[in-house]
Amino acid sequence: ARPTGLSVTPATESLTLRPGDRASLTLRLANTTSDEIRGEAQLASPWGTWAMLPEVTQGFTVTAGETAEVSFPVEVPADATDGHAWALAKVMWFGRCQYAPAVRLEVTR
Repeated sequence: ARPTGLSVTPATESLTLRPGDRASLTLRLANTTSDEIRGEAQLASPWGTWAMLPEVTQGFTVTAGETAEVSFPVEVPADATDGHAWALAKVMWFGRCQYAPAVRLEVTR
């Protein structure tokens, strides 16, 4: 893949939660350019998981040569049933777009 100047890595590789639990899905953004990068990250996930992801859009700023984190809350409804799904982030900045690897979301009692 061609370098874009922004490295996007999930700091959270997977989440195993129980009904009623809260956690965060975090991305690590590393800016390898000599300029500040401002953009937006959006989570995508299958239908039926949206109640777990109350805030799917986050803005971000990463200073030149620095690393920053973007976190999304994950809130499992109290009546959630066992199962697993995925969520991935679409990261957009200055007309560019890339996708982070998917993060496994599992609900178990």
